[in-house]
Amino acid sequence: MSPIIALSPFHQIKNIEKCFILGCNDYLKKPVIMDELIIKLNFWLNFKTFQDSLTIHLKDGFTYDLKRHELMKYEIPVSLTMKEKLFIEILLKNQGWFVSAPTITQYIWDGYADPNQLRVLVYKLRQKTGKGLIISMRGIGYKIATRTAQKNIWRADRRRRSAVCLATK
Repeated sequence: MSPIIALSPFHQIKNIEKCFILGCNDYLKKPVIMDELIIKLNFWLNFKTFQDSLTIHLKDGFTYDLKRHELMKYEIPVSLTMKEKLFIEILLKNQGWFVSAPTITQYIWDGYADPNQLRVLVYKLRQKTGKGLIISMRGIGYKIATRTAQKNIWRADRRRRSAVCLATK
């Protein structure tokens, strides 16, 4: 995962603390001094932990290791079928967005699947993980719940492989 740098006009300790609780790795106060931003970006881009880390932290103590294709709850592996792993991975690739049922069906079954197969897959996965990890919206699709609060706005700069979190009130 990429490091997260919070950029905020708020200078109070409670706002800084909230950003770190939500998973930010660093904090910059507005107005930003560009040299300071560049120094921090270079530091985090070169930080080995983030270059080697392939673990995504999800809601309710779940983590997913992309390298080993393994879902864990508090360090205990959760047994998943290959299709369940593919389902989780497509949601993680589109983290924060709903993924439509046809897109998921194409990814998992190459488009050749009964619509009920996806519903059964989600049902079985929810039996293993509880109802909070997989979010569904009728007519829209599915997404995966992460530890990140929904009130935050995330902007990713893919060229620099970094993300900026703009904390809201």
